[in-house]
Amino acid sequence: MALAGLGPFSAKAWSRWFAIIVVFVNVIGQFAWFPAFPLWSIVVIALGVVVLFALTSHWQEVRADLRG
Repeated sequence: MALAGLGPFSAKAWSRWFAIIVVFVNVIGQFAWFPAFPLWSIVVIALGVVVLFALTSHWQEVRADLRG
């Protein structure tokens, strides 16, 4: 996940897709832990949704800023 978190700073499309896949798998995996840790799972799922939104919206503008 650390690699996926640092990848988009390179402004490469493959790193963005890798990060999207890793975050999506993490969000799905949190549903397995939901019965044991409901509050923690809700927090991590919400953060995952925010990260997915950030990775998928306005990517062209962010990419232009990173290439600066």
